[in-house]
Amino acid sequence: MPADLLNDKHLRQFLKAYAERTPPLNTSSTSKRQLYLGLDFDGVLHHALCGPRIDQCQMFGSGEINGIQFLASLLLKVQGDRNRDCDLGVPFDRTHALADALDASPADVRIVIATSWRLQIAFDDLVSLMPARLARRVVGMLDLDSELDANGFSVPGARGHLMARWIAQHAPKSHWIALDDMPEHWADHPDRLVQTHMSGLGESALMALRTLMENFALTPAA
Repeated sequence: MPADLLNDKHLRQFLKAYAERTPPLNTSSTSKRQLYLGLDFDGVLHHALCGPRIDQCQMFGSGEINGIQFLASLLLKVQGDRNRDCDLGVPFDRTHALADALDASPADVRIVIATSWRLQIAFDDLVSLMPARLARRVVGMLDLDSELDANGFSVPGARGHLMARWIAQHAPKSHWIALDDMPEHWADHPDRLVQTHMSGLGESALMALRTLMENFALTPAA
């Protein structure tokens, strides 16, 4: 994919999301209570319109393109979709805002991938796409059960049920929360959801996330 097609400004913004910052997460720390975060991507880590088309996920998932080509295709898509009156940002441009909040949390936050990207892209490939500050926290991914009914509509609460099942299988009695811009995915667990705007993780959602992490960090496991 020709690099000269990428806008320099957008490319610089994109690369910032992948820049490491210190200090790194101390993964050996056991002093904090574990908390699991069901993480959506689109509408959380970036504007919802920065997300891939299904065919882009399928091309990467099948090996037709590699991870770098996939990410470049996302940038090109955003540039092609960009509204002159609305700056959509770039993929993963809210990474550091989320990572900063998780680093400062009184809980040891582990990420469970909940994005719909998982339906076409394998777990290891998904983790390889994520900036390192988040990737190092990933411990699993929701099952690949469809979240749609026979008519192609979202099943209310489906993602929340998948998260509860993952916790029961891998971290029984542990607390969990979720970040998503679509509350219907977590309809039966509203007290565990921090809803973001489609533009991505903003300050109000960050404040709500900090509060929820603090509350669960102080709550004994079931």
